Amino acid sequence: MFLGRAAEIGRINHLVDGARNGSGGSVLVVGEPGIGKTALLHAATAPLDGLTQVRVAGIEAEANLPYAALGEAAAPLLNGLDQLPDPQRGAIESALALGSAPGTSSERFATFAAFLGLLQISARAKPLLLVIDDAHWLDSGSDECFAYAARRLGSNRVGLLA
Repeated sequence: MFLGRAAEIGRINHLVDGARNGSGGSVLVVGEPGIGKTALLHAATAPLDGLTQVRVAGIEAEANLPYAALGEAAAPLLNGLDQLPDPQRGAIESALALGSAPGTSSERFATFAAFLGLLQISARAKPLLLVIDDAHWLDSGSDECFAYAARRLGSNRVGLLA
């Protein structure tokens, strides 16, 4: 337990409980560098039974690499790819260079919708928590995609913690 962080851990626990009960959402942990945001994320999410966790970290060296963090987040969810509508599947495959013609342009909205779809598909089997550390280092495409998903998790078994 973190001294003086009961309110923050309570908020994260509320997010996790909501994801388990089908009323997902998102929590953004904000603060100055070095105050323990990463330690708080790890402590609050360490042992979470009955919940799939997908962890992503923004990396300064990849901040200009399009969809770098999205690729990391989507990797464990790709078994649901065939359940997406064709335009969404094609867009996310293109964005992540997974399709037969990597490098073709990807429609951003379709990519964002596809990632949200992958989260929802995965959460059908088991509630899911997406944990994003060092979000300030995310590439802009991944950041926009995660923000798009975060605003649409209310009736899903998905929580997003950044």
